[in-house]
Amino acid sequence: EKLGAKFIKFSGGEPLLRDDIGEIISYCRKRGLIVLLNSNGTLVCEKLKEIGGIEEIQISLDGPESVHDYIRGKGTYNKVIQALESLKGLNINVVFTTVISKYNIEFIPFILELAEKYKVGAYFQPVTQDMSNGCGANVFSEFAPDIDGYRKAIGLLIKEKRKGNHFILHSMSGLRHLYCWPIPRSVNCIESLVCCFMEPDSSMFVCNMFPHYERYLVNTHGRLKENFLNLSLPHPCTECWASDVELNLLGKFKLDAMWGIWKRFCKNK
Repeated sequence: EKLGAKFIKFSGGEPLLRDDIGEIISYCRKRGLIVLLNSNGTLVCEKLKEIGGIEEIQISLDGPESVHDYIRGKGTYNKVIQALESLKGLNINVVFTTVISKYNIEFIPFILELAEKYKVGAYFQPVTQDMSNGCGANVFSEFAPDIDGYRKAIGLLIKEKRKGNHFILHSMSGLRHLYCWPIPRSVNCIESLVCCFMEPDSSMFVCNMFPHYERYLVNTHGRLKENFLNLSLPHPCTECWASDVELNLLGKFKLDAMWGIWKRFCKNK
């Protein structure tokens, strides 16, 4: 707050596993922060009271029931749908986050249809090597899509975006960037100038999208401002494949990315 922070996002892991998540959210709101949250959706219905008042919740959705449950666990798809139904009556913006893997690459139209049905936006990103951190080296090889199939899926999103599908939250510039995966494509990292990640043990880092990001962890030791200013990234960094790329495209003066961010976070503030 003293450094001028306006937004705080809780992610994980699964932040709703914390028994005190409601107290933390309430404290942040009292301090004037806009609260965002990432979740797999399975605990949303149990924690509706605790998350009331947050600005946005991003829920993981990987496809129809058979696909989503195969990836996330039996029964998780129905819990996501129950979460969507429960959140409809609350003033909370809901966003889908879909990780494109070899198991759901044919189901992009399904995601878009569900987004339209529930009137929520959707972000897409490829499986990346960092997702294997702490989970075994085989995760990336198990889930990564083939390049041709992946680009066909992003090509479909580009076509839908051109038709005016406003449920796709990526800008056209962002989709063109994602289309290039896994070929390195550098961007000017605006994110590293304005935000950071912080772990429960108070260590902090800029981003977890690149392999071995843990090498860049810094323990704050109470010196938050000093350590934030000294956070670093690999140079050049070419691993920006998540929705954060929209912010970083501002460094290339992509007007459509600027407009998308303004609409999402500033228009109604």
